[in-house]
Amino acid sequence: TGRRPEIHIFSCNIRTLLAAKKWRKESNLEIFTYKKNALSHSQVQQLFSKALIYLGLSVSDGISASMIEAMANGAVPIQSDTSCCGEWLDHGKGGFLVKYDDIAQIEQHIVFILESPDFRQKAAKINEVALNKKLNIRRLEMAAYSTYSHFKGA
Repeated sequence: TGRRPEIHIFSCNIRTLLAAKKWRKESNLEIFTYKKNALSHSQVQQLFSKALIYLGLSVSDGISASMIEAMANGAVPIQSDTSCCGEWLDHGKGGFLVKYDDIAQIEQHIVFILESPDFRQKAAKINEVALNKKLNIRRLEMAAYSTYSHFKGA
């Protein structure tokens, strides 16, 4: 279509802003940056709904809520392999779990996803099934009740 590919980076620190400025000059990419808390939750969701890929590279433990939201919107995640992301993402089928600093591997996964519309389609379906299992409201209610029922007032 002649449109330049777009990259949207949110929750940027100063290093990310400077790197994005450099990439913008050196590439054929439209790069948009947003400082931390610059976008509302609904604006982030809107970006996820248009995204082919979600890239989340964190050094901390725990699940990435934005990864789950991106998956729910059909984006294929490439996510740093923190403590429990593998419980949500089937590596190689629904997306990819990576070391946060393995730039060569991350680049390979990005290129693969962009060049593989069939993979994107299959990954979105796999992720939808996984999320429906994990986010079943009745199952969550029962788990919460069994966890907290021993507290007074529960």
